[in-house]
Amino acid sequence: WELALNVHPLQGPGVRWDVDVTWAHNANRVLSLRGVTVLAFNDGEFSSVVLPGYPVGSFYMSDFVRCRYGETNVRVDDSGTPTDINAYCKAHGAPNGALFVDDSGYPIPDSDTSYVQGHSTPDWTGSVRTAITLFRKLHIAAMVDVRHGGQIWNGTRGALYSFGTHKDTERRNVPGVIGTDVLRGPVVGPGAGRSVDLGQPWFHGLGGGFDGPGAQFVEQGGYTKLREISVAYTWSGGFVRQKMGLSSVELRLAGRNIYTWSSYSGLDPEMSIAGPAAPGGGSDWFNSPQTRSFVISVGLSR
Repeated sequence: WELALNVHPLQGPGVRWDVDVTWAHNANRVLSLRGVTVLAFNDGEFSSVVLPGYPVGSFYMSDFVRCRYGETNVRVDDSGTPTDINAYCKAHGAPNGALFVDDSGYPIPDSDTSYVQGHSTPDWTGSVRTAITLFRKLHIAAMVDVRHGGQIWNGTRGALYSFGTHKDTERRNVPGVIGTDVLRGPVVGPGAGRSVDLGQPWFHGLGGGFDGPGAQFVEQGGYTKLREISVAYTWSGGFVRQKMGLSSVELRLAGRNIYTWSSYSGLDPEMSIAGPAAPGGGSDWFNSPQTRSFVISVGLSR
């Protein structure tokens, strides 16, 4: 679905105000794959996939053991003792998706299967552009882009955790609590609330991108961007016509990708290792962010 609205709130001899609004929504769901269960666009944890029942570009990766109501969820510990995770969760009033923490105070990596952890397709996208022209000479314009919803896998953060070079890894030899200091959210299990070492052993192990589940690095990928601001002035008087032999001269100053509002912890939510044309996007693996640019241009018209 795509909608566009162009309005002119103000028109007069010396002033003109234009407003352009666009909105788009693209929902898709894979119905079936003939001869294959899942199709990955890339190899490794930064792959987005095609999987029946989910949108194209879904993130399908390993996770920690969680409350997963509606499916079999039994785990066997090192001594061979089985635990019905869902039964434990229900008995303790934990919500679906709550992280299960064993008596050590740490979560348990779920090595049995992979899970869909969201997808790169936004719920909707939109933009607002406004332009004001004064005295047919001064032109001021601005545009804001919005991407609402969708996820991005921040593999860069996971790798930097493992290397110990991310800002978050500056906490060294400092105890913390799973669900409060890292992996924030509801926690259930015999070790819930227990203080544990969340320094180098954590970031280099379960909390890192190389040895820990990839799902912990899936983040919200929505954003609002001040895409462009421009100011232009046009000269068309006698000097331009008589002395320069031109009908008009325009001087324009523009800035692009000025500012981004987003909860994403990486450099830029508007990037993907697969490139903008790939069907599966939203994978951040040391990609180059969008550049901020400032341009001065001169237009000469005869």
